Amino acid sequence: MDSVTLALASAPEIDRLVFSVFDVARSRSGDTVATFADQIGRDALFLSVDIGGPLLTTGLTRRQIHLRSRYAVPDDIDRMIDTMQGSGLLVAAGDRLRAAPELAEAVSALIEVRNHAAQELWEGHDVGSASLPAARILAQPPLVADGLLASQVGKGEPAEPSALLAHRLVMMRLLRNDAHAAAWAAHGLTAADMVQLTPRWRGEAPRRPDPDTVASLTARGLVDGDELTAAGRRLRDEVERRTNQVAAPAYEVLGADERAAWLAALRALPGAG
Repeated sequence: MDSVTLALASAPEIDRLVFSVFDVARSRSGDTVATFADQIGRDALFLSVDIGGPLLTTGLTRRQIHLRSRYAVPDDIDRMIDTMQGSGLLVAAGDRLRAAPELAEAVSALIEVRNHAAQELWEGHDVGSASLPAARILAQPPLVADGLLASQVGKGEPAEPSALLAHRLVMMRLLRNDAHAAAWAAHGLTAADMVQLTPRWRGEAPRRPDPDTVASLTARGLVDGDELTAAGRRLRDEVERRTNQVAAPAYEVLGADERAAWLAALRALPGAG
């Protein structure tokens, strides 16, 4: 198996496993979420948990927070950051923002819920065969030196094996996120364009209306109402193909047999899908 094929084949498996952990965590975190959401606000809580560990350690720049939410509306993220900073939930240290104690307590509690969810989901299963190759992939220099993965990898890992695998799989999603952004940017597309193109490519309705972006995509011959044109589908297909090509060098640390074995190990783990 070559590295491009592995980039393509592993992506849905990684998504399946990560989202399964999140789903179990969500079902177990109602009381915790309610407690902290009342204290600091639901939007602030979920943004912070998505960003995760770096807010508790080295902190993140505003740009890095935007990268973690690159498909959100930038002004919305700026307002949320400003509100959290104004209320003392985020504390500036030079150009970086770190969680104040109240926010750190909430983020730590919900990360712990996710860790327990991974343990519950994969208890008795071979997580090492999926985790160790992921560690080798993530040990390579990030594909994008100032990208999303570079801002979050190496900020500490949980010790428990299932939680460690879940953490590494989240990092693998960030690797692909960077590769995907490089692919669509190379074709002159923006994050806002992708928010409209990708659901239509999947046969779904976009979750966020954006008349200006849709008008621009329509004028470029890529969108026709709720569907992609033939040109739009070719372009979105090419973005996906290019995403796998950009991501592929990270997988070359594994030999051909190791790539096949890692994919099999991912597929063997339980999760939705």
